[in-house]
Amino acid sequence: MICHLEIIGKVKATAITLAVLTHPLSLANESISLPPPESPLSLLVYKMEILNYCGLIDDEISAGFGHQRDHIISELKLTEQQVQQARTEGWQSGLAEWQNRGLGGFKNWCRTDGREIAEYFRKIVIAVD
Repeated sequence: MICHLEIIGKVKATAITLAVLTHPLSLANESISLPPPESPLSLLVYKMEILNYCGLIDDEISAGFGHQRDHIISELKLTEQQVQQARTEGWQSGLAEWQNRGLGGFKNWCRTDGREIAEYFRKIVIAVD
């Protein structure tokens, strides 16, 4: 026999789940697409997020990213707040694009954009050495 409180708990849990899934800001039922960021550092973080989602990050790519990140921060004389803002923008754009690709849709994204970006970071390491 199910107790009255147990039924109420299940009803509340279901109501909360429905509220989350149907909320206008919910990502569960919407496809969101943001253009790639425009600032150089945000774009760099966005590219690294693509590689993260694709599982393509290795030591060489990390080194290329780090070198380019440091170069951009130095050249543009970015403050810590600007750096954090750029990181956040890049992460959000990467996440939104990954979600927009859908289940399995990111596989082609990884084969095309992912591999191209990985090569970009590797070339930075070669140029620096």
